[in-house]
Amino acid sequence: MIIGIVVLTVLLGVVFFILSRPKYKCPDSSYQLKNKRCIKTEKSSSYQKLICPEGLVVEENHCVKITTKTANYAYQCPSGYSRVNQMCQKTLTENMRNYYYCRGKRTEEKTCESYEKPKIDYSTGKQYCEKGVLRGSNCVITSQSTTRKDCPSDYKKVNRTCQKVLSEAATIVYSCDSNYTLNGKVCEYREYQDGKWETACKEGFTLKGNECIRNINIAATKK
Repeated sequence: MIIGIVVLTVLLGVVFFILSRPKYKCPDSSYQLKNKRCIKTEKSSSYQKLICPEGLVVEENHCVKITTKTANYAYQCPSGYSRVNQMCQKTLTENMRNYYYCRGKRTEEKTCESYEKPKIDYSTGKQYCEKGVLRGSNCVITSQSTTRKDCPSDYKKVNRTCQKVLSEAATIVYSCDSNYTLNGKVCEYREYQDGKWETACKEGFTLKGNECIRNINIAATKK
């Protein structure tokens, strides 16, 4: 009787221990739960990778040795311009023209206006002008403008002509010797050589036979 009670107690203890143990789970059914770890094996197709000798790079399906050197360069100007150091210049020349002037200032008008304060006729209290015409509170005096030969405002007087210098930065043109190809400011010479094709896997996978394998082993989470 006592032995039966002991056995029953032990069995109940084992059942309680099993039921009270924390249970673990994996992210999805593709994993297998082993000792609190989730394990999954992934497979991927392999591919052919070109391996080049040291000092050569893969370019499309070839191994290439690239020799570089600084490109030649020259400054160029548009047609009609002359190069001055690193600038392009062109001089425009025009004949002097007749312009109208009033008191030394250039104007587009053929007449000039000057202003004086009107006088007052004390007998009548009215304003009057000795010269010109009363307009508002001023006497406006009109006279013919003078003319003289001058240059347009953006030109300078040089001897008896008008000149304007146009200036812009010269364009830098790069070039290479024969057999070289221009790439920006660098000349490149390509020498093609044979390489070796090997079976390879994408990053994270290991080649086994003709297949690429990756083992994922992560900690399981408690339910």
